[in-house]
Amino acid sequence: MPASSFLTRRSVFAASLFFALGPAWAQTLPDLLKLTIDKHPQITRGQALFDATEEVVKQAYSPFLPRLGVQHDEARSTNRPLGVFAAQQTRQTAAFLQWNLFNGGGDLARLNASERGRDAARAELEDAREELAFTLTDYYVAAVLGDRQVLNAKELVRDLSALANTVRARVESGASPDNELFQATSKLLQAKNQLALASGRQAGARNRLSAVAGTRVNWVVDPGFSSEVAMRRLDELVSIATAANPQVIAAESRALAAAADTRTAQSEWLPKVQFEARKNLTLDGPIQLQSGIERESLVSITYVIPLGGSTYFKWTELSARKAAADANVESLKRRIEAELGETREILFEQRAIARQIEERVAASVRVFDAYRLQYEAGKRSLIDLIIVREDQYASQESLIQNLAEQRIGTARVHRNLGQLRAVILDPNAARKSLAQPESEQTRDPAGRSAPVVSDVLRKG
Repeated sequence: MPASSFLTRRSVFAASLFFALGPAWAQTLPDLLKLTIDKHPQITRGQALFDATEEVVKQAYSPFLPRLGVQHDEARSTNRPLGVFAAQQTRQTAAFLQWNLFNGGGDLARLNASERGRDAARAELEDAREELAFTLTDYYVAAVLGDRQVLNAKELVRDLSALANTVRARVESGASPDNELFQATSKLLQAKNQLALASGRQAGARNRLSAVAGTRVNWVVDPGFSSEVAMRRLDELVSIATAANPQVIAAESRALAAAADTRTAQSEWLPKVQFEARKNLTLDGPIQLQSGIERESLVSITYVIPLGGSTYFKWTELSARKAAADANVESLKRRIEAELGETREILFEQRAIARQIEERVAASVRVFDAYRLQYEAGKRSLIDLIIVREDQYASQESLIQNLAEQRIGTARVHRNLGQLRAVILDPNAARKSLAQPESEQTRDPAGRSAPVVSDVLRKG
């Protein structure tokens, strides 16, 4: 093969290896995310749980309103002092209105607990969406990785096939010994095995991605995440994560709900005040057995002291649960800080060595081209040429793997920041959001940390 055409082909391959499968033919990650985000069973489950908590909140408002009812009694009664010695049939119908005026603040505490539970369910639904986005990204990058590894293996097979043809021609002409053809053939078979394995991994990655996306994925393209987030200070990333990570928000809401539950238990120590108004509608039976009061109104004050101490022990139980919920919040924050610290450092190093690997790939391409010409001129051995080509293949594999790990590391950082969907769907809005980790817009009027999300997520 002429050296000029061979060099041209290799240059085209080097340029296309990491940019193959262009977006015109690809199913992009944002497109798949939009298609999947509200149809996946895990999201459907989270939405149903959130809807259930909405109904719980509505139920919690009910005790603040009076209850209206009708009561009908049928009885056989006697009244010996009034001369009714034989049991007589009586019927009585009355309408009543009952209103719980005060129960120690238990109704308000239950309402607060249900509202915090709803906030937690909402945050857990957002977390499920973020987790789905990360899973989809992980599988998508694996599919891109599989495509690039197949391309790299195919190029190795092409080069070794061309080399085997060259060696065969040299052996037939007597310029090279027979064992060189055996070496070239053996390396070619090894490369074909590597291609078969890469093709299997590629098909497996595609099938796994298709299963998560719920649709057949035929083409993928590099999502091209910017790993500049690794340049942010760790304390800044932790600050953003503690304000925006939906896992933290859900845990904080659960802790607030647990605090409201303890107030519910405390309300049992206070008296209960209830108002009741009753109006008799029908009376049937001996007059001696009927109530002489036509209209009744009642205000009752009740104070119960359980001698077994159940009220106190209920309060101590819920206090322990609140302590556990508070500890869970702190544990989550520490775990996220640890993951951010580890991933950020690894991502930083991957960025640093990527350029070195690129230089190694470029150098190995030039060395292989030079060694090939020298081999054809009889100045290099076949084994030298094969070693250089295998080194080129290995360096390209390293670069492919490095880029994939950078993509996943970047996605993992944004996942912990609660920003992955924004990064996928609207990178500009995500960067703007990341630039304001502690702005006034990140807190609601009550002072509770609110998610830092882009407009594209609010629309969703």
